Amino acid sequence: MITGDVQGFDILSARLKGLSDLAIARLTPLLQDAANRVADRMRSVLPARFRQAVKVDFDVSPKGLGVGIYITDPEARNWAVGANALVDVRGYARIESLSFGKPVNPIKEQVRGHRRHFHETAHVDLRPLVIEGAQEMAAIVETTVPEVMDDKNAY
Repeated sequence: MITGDVQGFDILSARLKGLSDLAIARLTPLLQDAANRVADRMRSVLPARFRQAVKVDFDVSPKGLGVGIYITDPEARNWAVGANALVDVRGYARIESLSFGKPVNPIKEQVRGHRRHFHETAHVDLRPLVIEGAQEMAAIVETTVPEVMDDKNAY
């Protein structure tokens, strides 16, 4: 039995199980090339400082075949995809010397520690690249696996 799964908008991963050795041998180079092309397209839309954060992970085992394209650096992922988080703010002392735009005697205030909601918007829409890559990989599997199944040496 062959099963596949594609997840996420910033991460593309697929796992194919139940393949014969011949199917794995034929699919491996084709899916590696497709994954590298998708990763290169993702790198081309990211700024230069984040391009090294796009990684391709390929796992070939007797049980199946797995491919994943990930943005490994959290800062790059937040920049590209956006982020929603709670941030801990430490307590600190603040000195105010202006009140309504006019100088006053400096006042020292204590600000207690608290949690602040942090929202960063996405700078790049990676969804079209991920969807296109998933469709490309699915097409490769659909065209290659029937050829292997039709081959009498596959069983």
